[in-house]
Parts: sequence; C-alpha cells; structure tokens
Amino acid sequence: MRQNLIAVAWDSLKKVLPNSKSTSTIQNIEYNNKQYTKVHDIVEIFNKYFVTIGHKLAQAFGRNGSEQNESLSLKTDASFSLSNVSTEFVLKSLKLLKVNKAIGVDKISTKMFKDGAEIIAAVLQKLINLSIKTGQFPKNWKSAKVVALFKNSGDSNKCDNYRPISILPTVSRIIERAVHSQLYDYFSSNHLLCTRQFGFCSRRSTASALLQFTDSILDNMDKSNVTAGSYFWI
Repeated sequence: MRQNLIAVAWDSLKKVLPNSKSTSTIQNIEYNNKQYTKVHDIVEIFNKYFVTIGHKLAQAFGRNGSEQNESLSLKTDASFSLSNVSTEFVLKSLKLLKVNKAIGVDKISTKMFKDGAEIIAAVLQKLINLSIKTGQFPKNWKSAKVVALFKNSGDSNKCDNYRPISILPTVSRIIERAVHSQLYDYFSSNHLLCTRQFGFCSRRSTASALLQFTDSILDNMDKSNVTAGSYFWI
C-alpha cells in the first residue's frame, strides 16, 4: 500500500515539475555560418545534417564498409531462420509496452495498444508472421517521426548540439522485439557474442566493462606490465 502511494506521488510530481528532456520549438538554427528562422528551412537543415553524420564519422575513423575486423574469428555451422511468433508472445509484448512513449506517424497511442491487447494480439500475430514468411517489412511500419533533441550543452542555435530521436509506430516495436529475441538467442547459444561486447547484452553494462578493465589493469600490475588505454569521445 505504501509503495502504491509513493508511486502515485511521484507520478503527480512528474506532471507538474518541468522536464529537462522535453522538446520545445526551435526558433532559429545556424548552419554553414548562416541563420535560418523559417520552419521549413530548419527542418531541411536538420535533415541534411543528420543524414551525413554516419558518413562523416566513417571518414574520421578512416574505415569503410569493406574492411573487416580480423581479430574476431567467431564462427558457427548453425544456420539461422526466423520462426513464427505465438499469440502469447505478442500479448506479453503488448502488456510490456510503456504508455508514456511518444506517438509515431501512425498516430496510434501505445496506451491504446496496451489497453486492447487481449483483442488485437491475434490479429497482430497474423500480420507479424506474414511479414516473417514473406520477408517483407511494411513501409508504414518503418516510417519514423524524427525529433531533434538538444544535448543540454553548447549553443542551442547550432545543429551540432542536437541528436536525432526516431519515433517508430508501436507495431514495429513488437516485430522488432520478436526478431531481436530470436536473433539474440541464436548468437548466445552459438557463442557468437564477443566477450568484449557490453552494449545491448543481457546482464552486461558499462559497469561490467569498467570491472573488466579494472581487473585487466590489476592483472597487468601483478605481472609488472604497463597498461595503456585510448578513449574516444564523439
């Protein structure tokens, strides 16, 4: 009972307190030493900037898509193929949805999917399995609403200080969960995940990476070796 009261109190406070992550209308933006104030121009500038980030980073690191990491020799003879999902899986995924997520271009709220989970689970199951069977992903499911989010540092008039947030339709999150769970199980069971992989891994995090790095330093100290580290900030 006490925990429920605390949760209700926090929800009430979140509604009245200002949110540092909330987005606001961008009045002007600077790009190539020129100021833009019209909404259409600002949108075009952000679009032009965001789509070139990947290419610029690739050039900065001096690597291209044809290069491979020769230090990784993880192999398996096991093949992978996507399996159909069950109604129970879809229902559970709908129940796990967070209702505070933003609405995508389909304009269907996550709350509606969650509230109607019992009714629409079977229909979604058929659509998802049809997508898996045909190997086609509906265009509407991968159409995202991109929002420019300020990094809370630097000049708010420069697009360099913003990062893109893609808001996908809720349906695409369900099929994404289905593919992710099957693919992750395949990589885990066949030991295809590198031991130095900490991101997006179950029960692994930045804390795990820090502990492993600390242990490596201590081990080198015991062996009278010197440890050198390189850190990249992007």
